[in-house]
Amino acid sequence: MFRSIFQRLLITYTVILLAVVLVMALSLTAFFHSYVLAQKGGQLVQAAREMEELALLYRQGKVGRGELQAAADLLGQATGSRVYLLLGEKAAALESLQGEKLGGAEKELLEDIKRILGGEVLVKRKVFFHPLNMYVVMAGLPVRAEGGIAGVVLLFSPLRELQEALAQVYRIIWLTALALLFPAAAVVFLVSRHIARPVERIQRAATALAEGNFGEDLPVLGRDELAQLTATFNYMKNRLKQVEEMRREFLAAVSHELRTPLTSVRGFIQAILEGLVAPAERDKYLRRAYGEADRLARLVNDLLELARLRAGGVKLHRERVGMKELVAEVLEECALFAGQKGVSLHAEVPAGEIVAPVDRDKMKQVLLNLVDNAVKYAPGGGNVWVSLRQEGCLLEVRVRDDGPGIPEEELPFIFEKFRRAERAGGEKVGGTGLGLAIARELVALHGGEIRAANLPGRGAEVIFTVPLDKG
Repeated sequence: MFRSIFQRLLITYTVILLAVVLVMALSLTAFFHSYVLAQKGGQLVQAAREMEELALLYRQGKVGRGELQAAADLLGQATGSRVYLLLGEKAAALESLQGEKLGGAEKELLEDIKRILGGEVLVKRKVFFHPLNMYVVMAGLPVRAEGGIAGVVLLFSPLRELQEALAQVYRIIWLTALALLFPAAAVVFLVSRHIARPVERIQRAATALAEGNFGEDLPVLGRDELAQLTATFNYMKNRLKQVEEMRREFLAAVSHELRTPLTSVRGFIQAILEGLVAPAERDKYLRRAYGEADRLARLVNDLLELARLRAGGVKLHRERVGMKELVAEVLEECALFAGQKGVSLHAEVPAGEIVAPVDRDKMKQVLLNLVDNAVKYAPGGGNVWVSLRQEGCLLEVRVRDDGPGIPEEELPFIFEKFRRAERAGGEKVGGTGLGLAIARELVALHGGEIRAANLPGRGAEVIFTVPLDKG
């Protein structure tokens, strides 16, 4: 029936508010009704006791009949009641009177008088009194004299005056309740809107997200569950945005970078199949096709690894690794490739051992990528150096060459995908263009930083640091 959470909250809070106000008003009405009648009953009992004392003085001859009557009238005016005093034979006659022929109200009154003559103090909040033809508050008190009961004092106060007074009180209670409803309803509206607004924002953002519109982060207000829900939604949205960006980048990379080797492989094979290549040349073209296919495989593997790194799908398996031995192992593996280019490899390591809490395979991959990249840019007969140094709680690794350096305009983008600087003369360097991008992600995964710089005079170097305390 009510679709929005705002409507449900508003209706629920309004019903609760009305119920609370109604219960409070009814409770106050019942309380004041009971309180006023109890006060009136107590007032009548107190007046009856004063009348009892006068009755005893009258029996002793200390007060005349006229004085007794005047006192009764005065008490009646003060309490707003009728005062009846039954002494001696009148009281005895009532005690012996049978109520078979009396009406219901008269019979009930007779029974009450008999109870009072039995020594009971009686207060009734609602009794129908025939002489006044109305409901009254009745108080009855026995007149005790000489160890016995000589009579009764009865006071009857009409309820009409009390009801008029109570009506004024009731009017104030209900008008106050109604007056409170308006500001309370405004508060209910504002609170419902305040609670519903973040949910509505999330709903709209989720709808936009489903349509591919990521937009800005939603504001996180407060520390309650709604704020936590908003923060979680922002995190989810940003992760989806990151995945979507990686997907688009991957598709763009595939369409751009894979097209050339695929075209080459296809062209070579097509030329062979169509007989355009002489039999003596077939092996050469097949080797070139194989080389392009191999480059294609390496490119796909690098793309997949970079995608896993950026998606958080790669976990480190840290161990205490001796970095001097790891550098020596990397230089040994790169020696053949470097020797083919006439490049010499050198290690600059301290005398003492440096042990770092790293993932051995991932750190070896970083070093291999950096050394391989440096060898590619080093000139024939050039040099590549790998140096280790401990700087406080950081391990610093530098890989430098004596090549032409990195063009200044390329320096800020050297760690991006498919960015390959040119050698002097505009010659492009081979490779997938992903080595430095993968190295940056692996260093960041270790909690470190990486940067590149040109050396004064000639050459370039890549410097990265990783914490020696894993943490």
